[in-house]
Amino acid sequence: MTLPESDRNGIQVISRAAAILRCLESEPSGLSLGAIAKRIELPRSTVQRLVDALALEQLLELQGAGGVCLGPALMRLASHTHVDITQRARPFIEDLAQQTGETAVLENANGGHMMILHSAISHQPLRVSPTAGTAFSIYATSGGKILLSKMSDERVSKLLGAELPP
Repeated sequence: MTLPESDRNGIQVISRAAAILRCLESEPSGLSLGAIAKRIELPRSTVQRLVDALALEQLLELQGAGGVCLGPALMRLASHTHVDITQRARPFIEDLAQQTGETAVLENANGGHMMILHSAISHQPLRVSPTAGTAFSIYATSGGKILLSKMSDERVSKLLGAELPP
């Protein structure tokens, strides 16, 4: 089946816009138009037009001196998805526990806390048995410590404050 020219052009525009969004997904501080154009191998003028259109819809945000990053509309859209991350991750968590012989846990960060969403408990005699729905301070879990290690000192201080309760 061959698509009419107008349909192919519409699909191409959407594909190019998606390429820009994917390009920025691991760049929290954003990229310049030139850097985006180079990464996705499109002319800078094409990237400029698409970025302007995506920024109008708040899917991208323009940050002075040509910096472009993902916009707030993406989070609003994502918050309305009906994907049960626990259900999707469960087979991978259980497979990981099976392969390692250790407890595997799916956690979600919420401010200064980590909420356990699912755990596959080890059969070892000495084991950790976290229960879904339990929340721990972010600095008291291995998953939380990993997240904290990726943050700047300023962000950690802002999140945790000056004094940590024991």
